[in-house]
Amino acid sequence: MKQLGHSLPAMILVIMISFMMLPNYVRAETYNVVISDHSFAPTMLRARPDHVVRINIVNKGTKTHNFILPAFYIYTPNLPAKQSTWVQFTPDKTGKFPFYSDADGDREAGLAGTMQVR
Repeated sequence: MKQLGHSLPAMILVIMISFMMLPNYVRAETYNVVISDHSFAPTMLRARPDHVVRINIVNKGTKTHNFILPAFYIYTPNLPAKQSTWVQFTPDKTGKFPFYSDADGDREAGLAGTMQVR
């Protein structure tokens, strides 16, 4: 037991260093975006450049909606009520970028948000 006590800090250090060396795609930033008939929640997503982002999108509204983030070429199919999808990408630029729903061909009122990459 005494031997384990001395090697435990070394094992923890090795695990921490191993985790830090994992590629960025293993450590994706994950967001859950809920769409209602009047809004997105949350309306602000924050990410870091060159780090993988995964967004789980759930339509909890009663109408068809989608998720559009044109700065990163993200265009989901139209999601009927109670359906979900996900997208994954790696931001390659910094700034503030709008996302929205345009399931009927025009931006839907209130269904908008911003992704900030910095």
